[in-house]
Amino acid sequence: MKTATLWQDDQGTALMEFVLVMPILVFMIFCIAQLALVCMAKQLTHYAAYSAARAVIVYHPDDFSDNGVFYSDKGVAHQAACTVLAWLGQLPGGPDKMQIPDWGEIPGSGYIREQVAIDPANSVILTDVPAVKVTVKFRYPLLIPFAGNIIGYFHGGKAEGNWDVVGLLPKDMPEKLAPNKVADTPCFMLTETCILPMPWDNNMFPRAETTAALGTEEIQ
Repeated sequence: MKTATLWQDDQGTALMEFVLVMPILVFMIFCIAQLALVCMAKQLTHYAAYSAARAVIVYHPDDFSDNGVFYSDKGVAHQAACTVLAWLGQLPGGPDKMQIPDWGEIPGSGYIREQVAIDPANSVILTDVPAVKVTVKFRYPLLIPFAGNIIGYFHGGKAEGNWDVVGLLPKDMPEKLAPNKVADTPCFMLTETCILPMPWDNNMFPRAETTAALGTEEIQ
């Protein structure tokens, strides 16, 4: 009888330890998974900055800037960055999903053009050294249960630099997001910059609309 009683006491202790430790363990696993996804998004944001800079050096300045000031939410640089990051948008709904020719729309990319922005304050064509500098900002949603919400709640707006957490996604996005409750999604603001040399003068190149109007045969 004494042995049975000790066994029953051990079972109760093990169950209590499991109840106390298991939620913490699951939360740590969710946090690791979420931060791993953020690291992946950070790398792709850098590639998006490279793609935007690559588009800039082969297009006429009027297609990505206004008197030297980069467009933040339109133009070829913004389009190139959105194309790279479309698979990471991950927000439901949206009126304007990215399309892949002969394949279809990219799921979760309906708001990617609002999530991605070219930073005009840190994007410029350098004159002293022939090069272009493009900075891309990407609001990456934290969708892992519990971990994303807690990270966004405790660090919203406090961090700086490339790991700036902006809390709830994002206050300055269009009000049309509210019906889908997208504004309740926590996110990281990822910021990446790329500098590429410009071995030619792209002011000599035809503008995009001019190229489309003339056709490839005529401009050759």
